[in-house]
Amino acid sequence: MQYSQKRYSNSNGPQVAAHLQFENRRLKCVSLALAESFVATLTGEVCEEELEELFEALTKFCEKETFDLPSLIDPHTVTEFSQSVYRELCQVSMGETVTYKELGDRIGTRSPRAVGRALNRNPWPLFIPCHRVVMQSGLGGFHEGVEVKRALLSWESEAQA
Repeated sequence: MQYSQKRYSNSNGPQVAAHLQFENRRLKCVSLALAESFVATLTGEVCEEELEELFEALTKFCEKETFDLPSLIDPHTVTEFSQSVYRELCQVSMGETVTYKELGDRIGTRSPRAVGRALNRNPWPLFIPCHRVVMQSGLGGFHEGVEVKRALLSWESEAQA
């Protein structure tokens, strides 16, 4: 296993740390936590070219720019239903939110809970921006913690103001 770290300095950005874990040269999962500044820690072996693509996407996220999903993300590691949820969610722009019900309607399911379960299993937060999905009656949950969700949404909405 190989370990490396990259720090993003954006004084206006979210105070979030991301731990990225790789398996068989694929991004297996991302874990987020509140931190002093945005930090990406990588675990696993990945070639330098692939890392550059991943860091470019993270840099664009921090600079509030749109980005393509890194090729390191293998959608075949999740169910077809989850893939459809994630594909549609990627259409939600930074600074915008969508409810679980609205996202379900967009993909043709009548079950906001099924959408929520798929999002709870999202192994790639930030790249698949599940923090942009909220309940009709409030913020809703977030696998990485409501404080992280609130910080990301606040930061993204400031970008659009």
